[in-house]
Amino acid sequence: MLDFTSDVPADAPSSRATEQTPINDQALLDAYSNAVIGVTERVGPAVVRVETGPKVRNLRERGGMGSGIVISPDGLVLTNSHVVGSSKEIRLRDTEGVVTDARVLGVDPDTDLALLRANGARDLHYASLGNSKHLRRGQLVVAIGNPWGSNRPSPRAWCRRSAARSARSAAEPSRT
Repeated sequence: MLDFTSDVPADAPSSRATEQTPINDQALLDAYSNAVIGVTERVGPAVVRVETGPKVRNLRERGGMGSGIVISPDGLVLTNSHVVGSSKEIRLRDTEGVVTDARVLGVDPDTDLALLRANGARDLHYASLGNSKHLRRGQLVVAIGNPWGSNRPSPRAWCRRSAARSARSAAEPSRT
């Protein structure tokens, strides 16, 4: 039977079938925010600002700035190789403002990684490295750093797309 008095076609799902409990967006956003806040509170103290170049700035030598993460209590720091470049003078500034000299232990421009050693540093806040093999595409990840030099780490969150590796780093065995 056709019903010409209704604006809804007869073969359309009933309004009861399409009515679902609305997703509570606020609760989802709060949970996501709490996850990012938790990461920032746990890992934030291990973030350092990496300063390169002479302590006293001059016109001939320019310095740079980036961020790194302390990965062991005795002062191993992971940063990007483009941050340290070929710098001879490197300083680390922690979230409390304490400055420590550092030296480069190794760089890998193909993966843009550098390993530093904080001179004379002991019992530092550090973050443990995870295993990227446990991540899945679409999983939310949080990056935390201090690239602009404030004393507070800055978290960034995004969705993991895929593992980015250079052809050389994927094809060659580890040199460690």
